[in-house]
Amino acid sequence: LEEQRKSVVKAIESEHQRVMKVYGWTEKQLKCEYHTTYGYVFRVTRKEDQQVRTSKELITVSTSKDGVRFVSERLSSLSEQYKGIRKVYDVRQQDLKQKLVSTVVTYLPVLDDAKELIAALDVFVAWATVVRDSPHPMVRPTIRTPETEEEQEGNKSLITLLNVRHPLVELRQPVYTPNTLRLTDDANALIITGPNMGGKSTFMRSVGICVVLAQAGCFVPADSADMVTRDAVMCRVGATDHLAQGVSTFMVEMLESAAILNAATRDSLAII
Repeated sequence: LEEQRKSVVKAIESEHQRVMKVYGWTEKQLKCEYHTTYGYVFRVTRKEDQQVRTSKELITVSTSKDGVRFVSERLSSLSEQYKGIRKVYDVRQQDLKQKLVSTVVTYLPVLDDAKELIAALDVFVAWATVVRDSPHPMVRPTIRTPETEEEQEGNKSLITLLNVRHPLVELRQPVYTPNTLRLTDDANALIITGPNMGGKSTFMRSVGICVVLAQAGCFVPADSADMVTRDAVMCRVGATDHLAQGVSTFMVEMLESAAILNAATRDSLAII
């Protein structure tokens, strides 16, 4: 079928050369193109259609702003042959696609398993790369559940992070000052104060990142990490306004803080 197509295309090109030679047109003046409605046609500009109108062998099929389209008897015959070959090709292609889909469907369970495996490998390799390329050691956290904590008595630790770091900031700064955090049942809130550029927001973000990484199953940037799982990590760090909505910076802070207070539970981590 491909050989037939090539043969017809070669014959069409030969007819193109013949018409150019007979009527004195150049390749720039006489175009041979495939039209979705008429098949293969010749096209010249409307300024050069005088010979088309006076010729006995050339048949005009359409006239538009971009020129006059016409065919010769030979081109018309070759175009029909090309359409027939293309129709057969489309039918065979559709059959092949259907067979391919039918075959692939039988492997869907295997493909689903492969998809899950590749996704898991992608995550594990990404985590391993982060841990390997970290400028400072990362540790495997100890994770406990709220249910196991309820069985214990006394002042229980909720989150303990020794020398916690921000994984992105430490990549850019050769000297990084880590921080330590310990939240318990009796001391479950921490107020951080200090000058601008003192690292308050970075410290808060590093805690949130560590909790998310730990619960996702990744090592964390700290010397040691021990925590009870959180049902949510809610953050409101930084300030901005929405002047188009008529909301000031203070109003944005209040709205976001209110949303956190309304949604948080006793097992949530709120960073404000």
